[in-house]
Amino acid sequence: MEIEQEVNMVLDKIRPFLQRDGGDLELTAVEDGIAYIKMIGACEGCGMVGSDLSEGVAAILLEEVPGIVGVLPSSLLHIDQQIEKALENFRPSLKARGRDVKYDSFADDVIYLQVYDLEGNKIEDEDILTATSRYLFDTFPELNQILPAEKKR
Repeated sequence: MEIEQEVNMVLDKIRPFLQRDGGDLELTAVEDGIAYIKMIGACEGCGMVGSDLSEGVAAILLEEVPGIVGVLPSSLLHIDQQIEKALENFRPSLKARGRDVKYDSFADDVIYLQVYDLEGNKIEDEDILTATSRYLFDTFPELNQILPAEKKR
């Protein structure tokens, strides 16, 4: 049985609990052991959707489906390209302040960024990192944490 089928079988066990409150969920993709789940119906706007996904659905999938190492909202699928595009939109305001920020990586639910001066030298600039983080949190409210690349584990 393929991993997607296994995930869907487990989701079918969870689904009735969500459906009784007008919600539902669907598997969008499985990539590199990460199951990307879309919460739909009443779950979409619910304030509990983050904890339902991370604490409920994720805990069950991690326990019951070998090969699943994480569960993320489907909106974070291909987050690399999404972050790059968002940074391109924000870059003019950074360059006006003599700085640039480059996306480093996404790991363990954390976005890692690196700040540079306009000559391309890595620098530490907490104000630029904070401004960029605020922009990215506004653009991607489902993000949990943004850190400087040097803090990557």
